[in-house]
Amino acid sequence: KPYDRIWFSLFRKVKVLKSYDEKKIDYHPQRTLGSIKKDEIVRKIREILNDIGFGDIIIEIAMILKNHNPNIILFGPPGTGKTFAAKAVAYYIITGKIPDFSEDRWRNDLLNYQFNKTTIRENRRITRKGEWDIIQFHASYNYDNIIQGIEVEGEKNENISYKKTWKILGNMSQLAREKPDKPYILIIDEINRANLPAVLGELIYALEYRGEPVRTLYGDELIIPPNLYIIGTMNTADRSAGRIDYAIRRRFTFYPMHAELSYADSKYGRPLMEAVNNFIKENVGLDYNPEDIMVGHTYFMSKKEEEDEKAQEIAYKFFYQVVPLLYEYVQDGLVKAVKEDKGYKIRLNGRDYFLRGGRLYDSNGNIVEDPKVIVQ
Repeated sequence: KPYDRIWFSLFRKVKVLKSYDEKKIDYHPQRTLGSIKKDEIVRKIREILNDIGFGDIIIEIAMILKNHNPNIILFGPPGTGKTFAAKAVAYYIITGKIPDFSEDRWRNDLLNYQFNKTTIRENRRITRKGEWDIIQFHASYNYDNIIQGIEVEGEKNENISYKKTWKILGNMSQLAREKPDKPYILIIDEINRANLPAVLGELIYALEYRGEPVRTLYGDELIIPPNLYIIGTMNTADRSAGRIDYAIRRRFTFYPMHAELSYADSKYGRPLMEAVNNFIKENVGLDYNPEDIMVGHTYFMSKKEEEDEKAQEIAYKFFYQVVPLLYEYVQDGLVKAVKEDKGYKIRLNGRDYFLRGGRLYDSNGNIVEDPKVIVQ
């Protein structure tokens, strides 16, 4: 069972923690080394349990793709790890392993399976467990970029010819049909930023009726096999992007990715994340759901080991990413905060601050210059 691997991993790590190296623990006056060591072990176990909680999500998404619907869209507000989760699902489906989120090795391993990096030996593709790739939709994306297009061949002043060429999804479909025992995953980041009916064309039909041939715009046959999985991501706070119409929506399963306070750093990240999302909930615009625009946990996380480095990273993320995002929310009407003389008031770590012009001001009206002040 997939969950057996989770718990085996947990117990193995807990066993290692029993002999945790005291040299890695800072000395604190008036505390015994045993109590310090115990607190550090508890903190590490909490981090492992958070990883397991995210591992559950990865397994659930993979099971939906394999057993229910091979087309899924991960949707949620910014910073909830949608693209990260999509890559983790691809890793799990291809390798059968839950990624070790405590290190980045799994992401480097995932690159070995990337579709557009496949090497050729003697005109034959190297045999691998499966393949994946990622593309990001935008307003200029069209049918010729993803399914099939026309390319011009020939140099200047020579005879010019036109050749039909399969693009990423057409190529993946053909290879997946040739190797039905291997999984193929295409991640479409920001899937709602393109004009989907125009981009997908007859693919809308092919996504639902897997294995059935459909005629492409250029007269060729396209078949999407069951072992080609499509994972889209969608930012629910971005109302400038297009909406997904009902015909396309019916072909996909929609999986929510929420802003999870438990994933944020317990000492520096959680107080800030809670304050920010309370500000959003208390001032959310009438046309919006707070869950769709809350600021996600990735803005409040850090893999740094040293406390000062961890505090600094989270402070800078908040100062230069979250604060401008909140100000844009207010400017775009997602958040209807009341503007005072000093700006839009937000309470952080027991102190009042003000948003104005994408910057943060203290209660005296001075610009906050040092981001670390926020986490102190």
